[in-house]
Amino acid sequence: MTRTPFPVLLTSVGRRCELVGIFRRAIDSVGFEPVIIGADNSVMAPALHFCDKTLLVPRVDDPAYAETILHIVEQHGAKLVVPLIDTELALHAEMRPEIEARGAFALISSPHVVAITQDKYLTWQFFREIGIPAPDALLPDDDLDLLGLPVIVKPRHGSSSENVFVCATAQDRDLALRSAPQPIVQVLATGTELTIDVLADLEGSPINVVVRERIRTRAGESSVGVTVDRPDVVAHALQITRALRPRGPITLQCFRHADGTVLFTEINARLGGGYPLADAAGADYAGLVVRMCLGECVVSQLGSTRIGLAMSRYDRSVYYDIAQGTFSPASVTSEEPEHR
Repeated sequence: MTRTPFPVLLTSVGRRCELVGIFRRAIDSVGFEPVIIGADNSVMAPALHFCDKTLLVPRVDDPAYAETILHIVEQHGAKLVVPLIDTELALHAEMRPEIEARGAFALISSPHVVAITQDKYLTWQFFREIGIPAPDALLPDDDLDLLGLPVIVKPRHGSSSENVFVCATAQDRDLALRSAPQPIVQVLATGTELTIDVLADLEGSPINVVVRERIRTRAGESSVGVTVDRPDVVAHALQITRALRPRGPITLQCFRHADGTVLFTEINARLGGGYPLADAAGADYAGLVVRMCLGECVVSQLGSTRIGLAMSRYDRSVYYDIAQGTFSPASVTSEEPEHR
């Protein structure tokens, strides 16, 4: 019996090979025929080779990007659009009415939510306003000596862990301020690094929260991790979600000291790069998103995740032919690490 196709567009698919499989299984589980459309600005993006349809698109800063995405949605009858890197989130938030006018469900929060999460200083202000513990932060024109040392200097709108400097002296700090674009200076948070995968419903109410300990990272993305039971962190994550009111997934980052002190540092309004561990532990966010896309009412899944499940990533290669003269080494892939 032929099943009805369910096309999903994953934009800036990069290295998200596992995520392609996760959405494929999620769609299959609700009785539709999965059609995974992968879009990226580079033919070298490995996840393209795991998709059913692959499309090359302009960079997100190209004026033609938005119209290209809308054309793909219309041409391929996409039912769901999932942006995957920080640099495209603001544009997708603005495009959401146009995407949904073409019959697709856009997995993106409001422009207001995206604006807060993409500006590290606004994120810090938001944490403080709702009573979430966060390391003190200042802007370059403030009296930076009030923060003490060490501090971390990073761009307010940065990504891919670029131009991030840990500074032990005032001289290091002042040098870093000249290197990081539009920087924020923040007290250095230390302790166990935790990532929290949150899924909210269409009204911004939390459906599930999964806490992962980042044991080892590579280029800003978790390469070794484990799901952990941290009720205090979950409580903070629920508070953040209820105040922020995102639509779909957000990824939080915090540091937890041995004495139980927790400091939150970041929010990303998308699925995190390490989300496959949460999925493997039973947090079927992709399946819940598909059900929301179909208009189903989803209920809280809190407490249903397997604790103590570890993940250790390894490299795997894909091989393909490229016509001579068509490859530009200047743009290998749009991949972006889990945190900015």
